[in-house]
Parts: sequence; C-alpha cells; structure tokens
Amino acid sequence: MSVQRKVAQAGDAARKRAAELKRKDKKLKEKKASGGKAKQEIPKNCGSATSGIITVYPRNKKRADEAQKYFDSVIKQARATKVEIPEDDRQRVEDFRNAVAMSQVYKADVQYEEYVVIEMPGNLSFFVEDYKKDSGVPKWEKEYKEQVKKKEDSVKRFTDFYQKKGKIGSELQKSYDSIVEAKQSPYWMLAAAARSAMVSQNYADQLYRAEVPAEFKTEEEAYAFCDELSDKAQPHQEAAVAKFSYCLEKSTTFQFFNDFSRLCEEELQQRDADKYPSTSEMFGKSQYTASRPDRVDVQTDLEGERRKPDTGAKPAEKKPDDKKAEENKDEASDAAE
Repeated sequence: MSVQRKVAQAGDAARKRAAELKRKDKKLKEKKASGGKAKQEIPKNCGSATSGIITVYPRNKKRADEAQKYFDSVIKQARATKVEIPEDDRQRVEDFRNAVAMSQVYKADVQYEEYVVIEMPGNLSFFVEDYKKDSGVPKWEKEYKEQVKKKEDSVKRFTDFYQKKGKIGSELQKSYDSIVEAKQSPYWMLAAAARSAMVSQNYADQLYRAEVPAEFKTEEEAYAFCDELSDKAQPHQEAAVAKFSYCLEKSTTFQFFNDFSRLCEEELQQRDADKYPSTSEMFGKSQYTASRPDRVDVQTDLEGERRKPDTGAKPAEKKPDDKKAEENKDEASDAAE
C-alpha cells in the first residue's frame, strides 16, 4: 500500500490556525460584498494533509499463498518439536527465534491487509438544520424531516462499519501484541509493536481524511460530516501515539535500532512535530554499535622515551646592522684567500 501525505513540520498547528482565521475573515468580507452570500469552499477530503490517504494494491495471490505455507510450516514445527540448540551457539538460537517471530508477524499481516481495505459506507450525512423544526414553513419542515431521516440512516450504517472494523482491529492487535510480549526476537518484537500501532493509525487516517460526499452543497454540511468522523478518529489516534511511543521506548531500552524503530520515531514526529521534533537533520543514522577492546602496546622501558626539554624559546632575529657587519666579515675573508 502507499500513503499520500504531507510531511509534518514544527509550527504547523500555529500556521493552520492562522490560515483558518484568514479564511474566515475572507469569507466574512465576501459575504458583506455580495449582500449576504459567499462562495462555498467544500474540501475534497476532510482533515489535514499531514494525515495519510491510503491506497492498497493487490498482491500476487499465488506467490502470497505459497509464502504463507512456509510460515505455517515454521510455526507448526516450532510448536510441535522440541528444538534443541546448544546454548553456546548463539547465532543459531538467534536465527531460530527470528524465523519463528517473523513467521508470526507475516501470518498476522494477512488479516491486516484485509482490515485495511474495509471501506467506509458512502453517502453519509450528519447535517441537520434544527432551526427549520417547527418553523411553520412547510418547505423547511419537509427539509428538516428529510435531514433527520438521512442522519439516522447514516449513523446506523456508519456504526455498523465502525464496530465491525473495530472488532477486527482489536483481534489483529492481540496477535501483534502477543509477539511483543513473547520477547523472543528484538527485531520482530519492534516490527510487531509498529504494526500494532499502524492498525490504530490507519483507522484514524481513514476517518480523518474521508472523502467529502460530492452532493454536499454547503460548507456546513461538509464540516458536520468531518467533525463527526474526527470525533470517532481521536481515540484511535491517541492509541496509535501510545503504541508508537512504546515501540521507541523499547528500542532505546534494548539499544536495538532497525527500520521499524525508525518508523515509530517518524510517525510520532508526523503526529505532533512540536512535541516530537525530527532528529534526521541533527543526528546520523541510528544503529547499534558493539563495544570492542582497544589495542595498546606493552611499555618495555620503565623510564619511557627520553626527550630533550623544549624551552619554547625561538632563535633571536638578527638586526640589520648585525647582518651588514657579518657580510663585511665574509667579504674580507674572501679577499684574504
């Protein structure tokens, strides 16, 4: 899948507030100039451009199914057979644990891919003009009833979707969290922690960046729609931040850094660039460096190397008269010869 979004930068929140104030001021001026009517600016998508719009691409099913058979085989053998590896053969122990944890992550990914493609129902509307109720105007009374009816239908269909996707997401996160809790492979432990966080983040982004229905005629309809979805997205966003923080915390604790720990750091920065500033320009690439003993030659002379004392004095510079006298002395010597 691909994620289309704008990279978050420190100060975005303040710039967004300033832009919103300018937009409102412009609308007010247009309204006054046009005699009470202003141009309706209906966005194509809800939310900020820093939240992602996700596009999912199909896999090669034949090759994917073949790969899953290998993962099934690894997990089955690891559970059914008591694998005996010499404790001093650390590389084999590490390879075994990595293979099992990797298989578990990729097995869970099958459900993750099914989860991501669950689409939100279309033609939703949560906009109701309450002032039209009991107004005594037949046209308004009719419009009000239609709005209420459509909102009730929208709430029902959205709730069904929300509960279904939430249930699958909870099951998926349990699968990833069990890999984290096993702590058998630091590399795949961070991968599972990052995946668990992305389950919440993808859901939040789907709600934050929902496509605004094309039939909306006013900004009020669009904002009512987006505000309703934003309220539903907030808990998932908070859960994602907590899990990304956990992922980065464990990476720092274990002094183990990989692509998944860097992903967690980047996602935190994307969520709140003021609180989690990017370190990509201040530091080099994070990686674990093993400590090694240094080499020092044995000292065979107890007194060490004897050196002439350095007084720090510079030779005195000759004066012009001294140079002339020295040249005359050399000329006289040459004449005598």
